[in-house]
Amino acid sequence: MSLGLLSTTNAFAFAVRALCTLLATFAFAIPAHAQGNWTPLDFGLESGFSNTYEWPTAGSAFAFLDSLRGFYYPENELAPGIRKYYVTTDGGRTWKTTPDFIPVSQRMINTTFGISPTGWLTRNGGTSWQRIQPTLDPGFTYFGTDLVASDARNLVALSQPFEPDSATGQLQAIGPHRLTTSTDGGVTWMTSDSMVVETISGTNERKLELYDSTAYGYLPAPANMTDTFSVEWRQLYGMPNSVTALVGTNAFGRVNTFLQNHYYIGRLNLRTMTSTWTKLPFVGAVTGTPTSAIEPPGINFITPTIGWAIQSITEKIQGNDVTRYVFWRTADAGQTWTQNALPAWIDRASLRFMNPRLGIAMNAITTDAGATWKQWAHPFDGGAFYAADSTHYFVANRFSLFARSTDAGRTWTRNESGAMPRAIVGFDSVLVIGRGYRSILSSLDRGNTWRDADLEGSVPPTMTTVWALAMPDSTHEPKHIIGVASFISYDADTTIGIIESTDGGLNWAQRSALAGIKAQTGSVLIDFSENAEAQNTGYISTGRRLYVSTDDGATWVLRDSTQSYWAIEAPDVESVVQVSDRNPFSINTSTNKGVSWARTQTLASARSRGLGLRSFDAQTLRVLFPDRGRRNVDWNLGQSTDGGQTWVVSEHAGAPAALDGYLLWRDPDSAYAIGRYATLQRTIDGGKTFSLLKDSASEFSSLAGWIVGGMDDAYLYVSGAGNSIARWQLVAPPAAVPDEATSALAVTLTGNIATDRTTLELSLDVPSRITIDVVDVVGQTAFADTEDLGAGRHRIGINVDQLAAGMYMVRISDGQRATVLPLRVIR
Repeated sequence: MSLGLLSTTNAFAFAVRALCTLLATFAFAIPAHAQGNWTPLDFGLESGFSNTYEWPTAGSAFAFLDSLRGFYYPENELAPGIRKYYVTTDGGRTWKTTPDFIPVSQRMINTTFGISPTGWLTRNGGTSWQRIQPTLDPGFTYFGTDLVASDARNLVALSQPFEPDSATGQLQAIGPHRLTTSTDGGVTWMTSDSMVVETISGTNERKLELYDSTAYGYLPAPANMTDTFSVEWRQLYGMPNSVTALVGTNAFGRVNTFLQNHYYIGRLNLRTMTSTWTKLPFVGAVTGTPTSAIEPPGINFITPTIGWAIQSITEKIQGNDVTRYVFWRTADAGQTWTQNALPAWIDRASLRFMNPRLGIAMNAITTDAGATWKQWAHPFDGGAFYAADSTHYFVANRFSLFARSTDAGRTWTRNESGAMPRAIVGFDSVLVIGRGYRSILSSLDRGNTWRDADLEGSVPPTMTTVWALAMPDSTHEPKHIIGVASFISYDADTTIGIIESTDGGLNWAQRSALAGIKAQTGSVLIDFSENAEAQNTGYISTGRRLYVSTDDGATWVLRDSTQSYWAIEAPDVESVVQVSDRNPFSINTSTNKGVSWARTQTLASARSRGLGLRSFDAQTLRVLFPDRGRRNVDWNLGQSTDGGQTWVVSEHAGAPAALDGYLLWRDPDSAYAIGRYATLQRTIDGGKTFSLLKDSASEFSSLAGWIVGGMDDAYLYVSGAGNSIARWQLVAPPAAVPDEATSALAVTLTGNIATDRTTLELSLDVPSRITIDVVDVVGQTAFADTEDLGAGRHRIGINVDQLAAGMYMVRISDGQRATVLPLRVIR
């Protein structure tokens, strides 16, 4: 770049004529990552948790004792393995952390003594908990894994042996469960079985097996099981009284050449040390056809006599594995069982029964003890679900989302969580970001302050995610915004439809649904022709469907279902250009609002995903095609000067960072590329070369680099997964003489025609960070730089041979004082 600078030392203007046309460099180095234009922003959202990235991953706990008391032990998504323990006493309105683990499944026997079925007990009303740790063998450490009690003294537990790992020293489970009993509230324990320990030949590893002979007799196994490999305690089901325990066992071995698990329920008399056994009708078939298994956590008893279990059965159908599910139920403590088919779509992990007939899962309800099921849905994309009772439902999901319902899931209140951003639109001072979890964030001051429409305004009651946003006439009505969103009703009916705001994004109304589609397929795109003299033509595409509006987005009709839409642009009210990234890979043009299409350019398959398709007038278009096989750092540039009827395609290479996000044009020559992890690049030659402005990977928190990008007339905006948001300034502050409240820097500019160079001279009384912005007459930034300078006088030489002819304004500032200098470049 070259600059021609005009000094206003004494209000006298003179011109610097650029004599040289060769590429020159600045006399000072331009930083590779100019920091002055980059500003992290803050949505001002407080989730109630300690960060935005709490996530209920596998191994997390999420449960409520009642409608107010709950526990949540999530994992930090940015730091896997890190967990915090959160508790609430007000239904999730507020959360606090506790330094100690508290078991989330609890049963208080009296005011002070309680147990957790996971092997913990408390003697102080739940203030603190201790894991059962019976002393059974001197060579192993035992921990309780299952626990039942009839009262505060009589307990039965399953305990498992642990030993230190030879490599890490951490305790690891190594053997079968032992049945242990206590008659003094868990102070002392005794076992009624024994274990054999064998050293595996040639190793230091030990093998532990349970003897099938116990104090209650032999553990059962089928008579036709020819090779019995193990018979073990499996699960505890309860203590109907102080001398009776209901337990489950399984026998694993070979039956008719197939490996199988067979299950039993035993009724143990703890006083007489006798037992009676009932074989369960379902089998876990490990080999053979079909295979089957009992779904975790096994058999669940709602009352001492009523219980249920889910069995999965997998079989080959036309060469493919197909799994079906069976819901088993007993009303006589396991003596007899009935079965019903269970729909595969039910979220089995979250299923709980509130009473013998009412069962609730995250997406299903039964009111007839599992005979039939009704599908329902919430708007928060799965996650963890817990029904505390028949009306109080709770949901947790990634980005620290928490939501609660007090009317059995028909309406929800959520916290100020993070979310996955999907779309940004902005112009003038209006900026709107569409996200998941019903979140639409809007700002009327270019991102300095924000409001969430779902929390402070209004959004349609069944809306879930906003996929695309556009302003039909941004110049005249920037507060009028059209969006494409997904919806899901309580009865799990899904639609894709139109939402509209007329106040800049705080309040939204649901408009028409898009015909013939239930969910988005691939990217969702929306674009308007923005013709100020007529109603604008709008286009929405998703997958192979194109919808058209000829009334500024009020109504939409399905126009095409044959093309594949990767990018779309409307140069005027009649014409539209689209890029298809499926075979045949091509650019296609329509001159009749998408009724018919002509293929105007064939594309290479590796360079077919159009990036930054943009029209600058009815005839001039630009688009890039990054090379997926070259990590998106090489690309083709497509240019058209006849409205997309013909194209000139050129090959280019060597972008500093991947062109894998957005390309936002300011004019046919200047554009900004926003990539994953918020990398910013710029082209000033129409997309032929790029220079790196900002690499934000180390400071911009976004999972897997996910971002959405947008641009208004003053800034680039980048929003990442969670609550990350930042902007890059495109336009320097207004070019005007500083007012009385701002003192001017002592700055002069002089020209040196002989060497084609101007010199910036300035004097600083203290070390300062100086910003230099050069802006053309329409407010587009031609050059921006930041320099850290010490106290004293400074001379900075600048070559001037690459700026286009015209008028410019130069602003030099130290953050408190500023001087604005007009300049003219003459060619």
